[in-house]
Amino acid sequence: MKGHLAKLHHRRVIGVDPGNLASDSDPESSVRRRNDLNDAAPGNIEQRLALKVPTPNRLPDIVYGLGAKMRDADVLTEVPWSENPLAHSNAGEVPPPPTPALSRRGVLVAAGVGIGTVVVTTVGHTVTPLEPLGVLSVRQASKGPQGVPVNKTAESAGIIPAASAASWVLEVSGPSRYRLRLADLEELAKVEADLPIACVEGWSAGARWRGIPLIDVVRRAGGDEGSRVHVFSLETGLYGDSVLEGPQVSAALLATHLNGERLNLDHGYPLRLIAPNRSGVLNTKWLSRVEVS
Repeated sequence: MKGHLAKLHHRRVIGVDPGNLASDSDPESSVRRRNDLNDAAPGNIEQRLALKVPTPNRLPDIVYGLGAKMRDADVLTEVPWSENPLAHSNAGEVPPPPTPALSRRGVLVAAGVGIGTVVVTTVGHTVTPLEPLGVLSVRQASKGPQGVPVNKTAESAGIIPAASAASWVLEVSGPSRYRLRLADLEELAKVEADLPIACVEGWSAGARWRGIPLIDVVRRAGGDEGSRVHVFSLETGLYGDSVLEGPQVSAALLATHLNGERLNLDHGYPLRLIAPNRSGVLNTKWLSRVEVS
C-alpha cells in the first residue's frame, strides 16, 4: 500500500494524472510510465528549463526587440541570430537599403502627361474638331439627336405619353390667363437665335434655336421685363421647374426647333426653355405651364 501511494505521489510530481493510470499488466502503460520517468529525470528537466530561461547572450536581442519599431526591426528567420551577420546584435544599426524613386522632375513630367491626356480625351465634347479624340468625353455632339448631347432622355424622365399627346397645351397664368396649343406654337415660333447650352456634367454645345420669345408670352399674360416667371415641366422632381428674373426674361426663348428641325422628344418636345448664361438643368424641357407674377 505504501509503495502504491509513493508511485502515485511520484506521478503527481512529474505531472501525470493518476486517474489515467493503467494496470501494471498493460504493456503499453508500462512504456508510457517509463517515458514519464525519463521526462522527469533531473537532466531533462534542466534542459527544458534552459530553453525557457533567457541566457545573457540573448538579452541584447530581447532588449532590442522590445524597443524596436516594426518597420526598422530585423526580420525573424530560421537562421539563429548568432549565425546571421546581418542580425542587429551582430551588425548594429544598419541603414535601410536605397529604394528607387522618381525625381522631382519625373513627378512633374508624369503629372503633366496625365493632366494633358485627360484634357485631350475630354475636350472633344466642347471643341468640335477634337471630338474624335474625346474617348473620355461624358457627352459627344455626334452621338446626340440633332447634333446636341442629351443629359436626360424623355424615357428616363417618364414623360413620353404626356409630351407626345396631341392634346398637349401650355397653360399661361398671370393677370391674363390663356393657353397655347400645338398649332399655336407653329404659328408663333418665328424667332431664331444662336444660344449655347452648358450642362453641369461639364460639357457645352452651341446650337441654332427657333421659337417664341418668352417676353412675348409674358406680355400677353399682363407682365413685362420686370416680371418673375416660373416655368414648369411635365417632368416632376428636383429640376421639374425653374424661375427667370431680370435680363433673362427678355433674352429667353421658348424653343420649338433645334438646328432647323422640330425638337426631338429627348430635347424637350413640344416646347422647352433656352436662355443664355443659364445652366442646362435650368433650361427646363417639356414645358406644361408658365406663371407670370
